[in-house]
Amino acid sequence: MNAENQEIMQQIISQNQRLLQNLNTQRHCSCEVR
Repeated sequence: MNAENQEIMQQIISQNQRLLQNLNTQRHCSCEVR
């Protein structure tokens, strides 16, 4: 992999982690509401 690809991969990974965190917080919130 060249440097450009690695940079893109890092961006995608960080975005995925943020999305996962959002999903987890939403799940916790819905549990608390019930």
